Amino acid sequence: MNEMRKRKQKEMQQKNWWSYALLAAAIFVYTQGCSLIKTNIGYSLPVILLSFIMHLRSVGDLARRIFKLKESKKANIAMLIALAAVAIICYLKEFNIFSILLFNLAAVFVYVITAAIFSKHNKEQ
Repeated sequence: MNEMRKRKQKEMQQKNWWSYALLAAAIFVYTQGCSLIKTNIGYSLPVILLSFIMHLRSVGDLARRIFKLKESKKANIAMLIALAAVAIICYLKEFNIFSILLFNLAAVFVYVITAAIFSKHNKEQ
């Protein structure tokens, strides 16, 4: 039973649209969590942490497929730091949902830029 479930899960993750759907869900969940952080921190923190996991699973795969970049732990850390900084700033100052969405997309671009830098650096060595 467990082997069948893992096999189906692996088949689903190999579909072309899976990472896009997971990233869209991660962006939605993160945006909603950051918009609620000022009023209800008890509900928003688990939501934000879940979105971190979803970002990690999807952004690396999309960067590998679209930009032909290797998945990088350093780029993951840079993206998570950017997302955590946005969440802290949203706790201190209230932003509208569109601004949070732009900050989230900027964090994804931080991943791509950092992965490109480290990928180029590793090729030179």
